[in-house]
Parts: sequence; structure tokens; C-alpha cells
Amino acid sequence: MKKRSILTMVVSLVLVGVISVGATMAYLTSKDSHVNTFTVGNVTVAQTEPNWHETDKLNNLVPGVELTKDPTFTVGSTSEDCYVYMKITVPDTTLAGVVSFNVDSTKWDAISGQTIGQPGVYKYKTTVAANGTDKLFTTVTVNSGASSATMAAIANKTITVATCAVQANNLGSTNPDTLADFT
Repeated sequence: MKKRSILTMVVSLVLVGVISVGATMAYLTSKDSHVNTFTVGNVTVAQTEPNWHETDKLNNLVPGVELTKDPTFTVGSTSEDCYVYMKITVPDTTLAGVVSFNVDSTKWDAISGQTIGQPGVYKYKTTVAANGTDKLFTTVTVNSGASSATMAAIANKTITVATCAVQANNLGSTNPDTLADFT
């Protein structure tokens, strides 16, 4: 009987110990988790020319004519804030000296060394938020002093306007102008 009492006491102590450890672990243990989903921001920009109708404009150019041409950027509705750049390209210096563009210097900076109104790269002066929109210029003017020979030389030449955007936030010391890519 003594053995049985000792066995019962040992089993009771083990049981009390297991319950004590289990209760302590339950009291001191907690679990929680968080799922972090990373989303990547984007920068989107589109270019339109709502008032340009090519078939109406390019016939019978004469010196002094002013053509309505309005390359317009629009930043996408889900886009991050961005810097907007537009680039005017002409195929050679003949056309560059004959036409000028009425670029608004209160809104745009010439950043490739050109005079405002001449071909080159332009940067919008402020950052642009989603759905932001504006025009680089609204008219192209043919130099009123252009000779017949010059006018003949610009026949079939093209003007290309391209747009790109660069994120505005978290660039650190990087100059956003170096990121403008028109390719």
C-alpha cells in the first residue's frame, strides 16, 4: 500500500507539474502575424494633339503662316507624381531655322541648351500629379523672312514631339533630367 501511495503521489506531482508548465506557457505565449504585400508604383503619360489635323495643315506652306499644333501631355490616372519632359525634334538645321514654336516659358524650361521656342528638350517646371495635363506649345510659325529656296528645302520635312515622365519622389540626389529617356 505504501508503494501505491508513493506512486499516486508521484503521478499527482507530475500531473501538477505538467498542468503548471502548460498553464504558464499558455499565459506567456502569444501569436500574431502580418502579411505585407508590396505594390510597385507606376508613372504613365500619354501624348495627344487634339487640334492638329495633318491633312488640313501641311499643304501650301508659305512664309509667315502660323499652324495650330498642340502637343499635350496627360499623366495617367493611377500614376505617381512625376516630372514631365517633351522633346521637339526636326531632321536638320534647315527646318530648325525656319520654324518656331510658342513654348510657354512660364511653364517649361529648355534643358538641352536651346533657346525657348526652338527644337530640344523641355521640362515642365513643376511636378505633375495623376490626371495632370498641359500643352508644350499651341502653334508652329514659319519664319516670315524665309526665302523660296528655304521653303523648297523644308518640303517633306517632319516635326516630331515625344513625351516622357520620371517619378518625382525618392530620387535622392539623382537629377531627374538625367533619367528622361525618349527611346
